[in-house]
Amino acid sequence: MRNRFTAATLGLLLTAALLTGCNQSDNGSDEGPPVKARVDDSQAEIAGGACELLNFGVVHDFLDVEFNVSAAGEQKETITCVLQQGDAPWPDLSLAVSETSADADVFASDVKPDGAAAVKGLGKAAYQIIADPSGEHGPSAEIGWLSSNGRILMLRYTFAKDQQKAAATDLAPVLVDMAKDLDATLTAD
Repeated sequence: MRNRFTAATLGLLLTAALLTGCNQSDNGSDEGPPVKARVDDSQAEIAGGACELLNFGVVHDFLDVEFNVSAAGEQKETITCVLQQGDAPWPDLSLAVSETSADADVFASDVKPDGAAAVKGLGKAAYQIIADPSGEHGPSAEIGWLSSNGRILMLRYTFAKDQQKAAATDLAPVLVDMAKDLDATLTAD
């Protein structure tokens, strides 16, 4: 039987893992595994988790944005990483990696969000989607893909509230290039 992920399930896993990784409460309740967060101007990967796939210098080369905080989380088979600038909540760059047995058809039908555009030349199947500003943050651009080694990855850049949606649209091709670089690194092992 194939492992079926729905977009809602994967979205919940990603959200739970990211929230577990970045919003630990101080009330003593057990909200999941501890978060590893580091403030460092050179190495995002020292936080562990999906941050092991990221490097502040490489991210800067792609995005021309200086991040210096990395936080990693883990929830079941999903590892995550969020990069930020000091105490500012946005912009941020998040990466989630989940093991799967899904194939390209399942990815396209059950993982790819409604309204997402297909991306060619990335993994077995891929999409990109631009989201409107929401709440306290600006728009976001997300690239999701199914790697050839059985992983679903989601790379998302979320802008600060003052940015227009056009900024996310303009950034999407750069995120696709970054995703291709990540995928090459991930599948080279």
